[in-house]
Amino acid sequence: MMNYLKKGWVNTFQNINKHKRIFVLLIILQIIFLVSFAYTAINFQVKVLDGAKGVMEPLENANYDAESIKSGDQLVQNPLELYKNYTEMRSSLIQMLLWLLLIFIAINGSLWILTHKLLGKKTGLACLGKEMLKFITITLIFLTPYAIFSYLILKSLLKLSVSLDSLSLAVQIITYSFMLIYYLMAVAFAFINIESWRSFVKRWFETGIKNIHWCLIVAMINLIIFTISLYLVSITTSETSVLLMMITSFVLIIILVITRIFWVASLRELNDL
Repeated sequence: MMNYLKKGWVNTFQNINKHKRIFVLLIILQIIFLVSFAYTAINFQVKVLDGAKGVMEPLENANYDAESIKSGDQLVQNPLELYKNYTEMRSSLIQMLLWLLLIFIAINGSLWILTHKLLGKKTGLACLGKEMLKFITITLIFLTPYAIFSYLILKSLLKLSVSLDSLSLAVQIITYSFMLIYYLMAVAFAFINIESWRSFVKRWFETGIKNIHWCLIVAMINLIIFTISLYLVSITTSETSVLLMMITSFVLIIILVITRIFWVASLRELNDL
């Protein structure tokens, strides 16, 4: 049964050697994806934090004396400014999520489609369009309820006087839930080349649910390889050699591309067993 891993590795490197241009394009796209995703997240995060600061500072200095409020004093000195900061923070947060979603769909979707192309699938605009449609549909089906679920949990906690431990537990639940959601998405992404939606759903269920133990072995191998590469990058960041850090970072990007190819190739072999 473990032969699917060997076949997955063989197919991975055989197709990389066969389609070198696609492999180089995958590396370039991976760099663009990571840079654009990080830049967008950091840029909007600054705006969100500025808005949060404009909300928290007035609330920290607010008048919470019930008798004073009854006599006509305001809760905060400038409620309009507080509301403005709140709306700006919310607007920045929504914009950040929408931009990140767009980058995820456009660039990450292209990465998965090109991965299938490298492994030898049908080509043509019609096929590429169907694969992108499946990628978008999968992303929205899984991430939309997850985003709503996470939002409702955090919103309900913020309204209540909860302890730091309870908030930490909620964050852990949201994080582990995302890991499960992304696993199910990654399995689905491995089969977006299947034209029939019925066959696609069947393949996703049989591979990702019924054979989850075999899929998790592939995931663990990828995670170990990625963790080692990430550790090497973290070591070089403490060194003075910028060149060494750039080399290890580039190796990490190559590892991301290779492990994605290995994931798709192995799940295909697993399904054929």
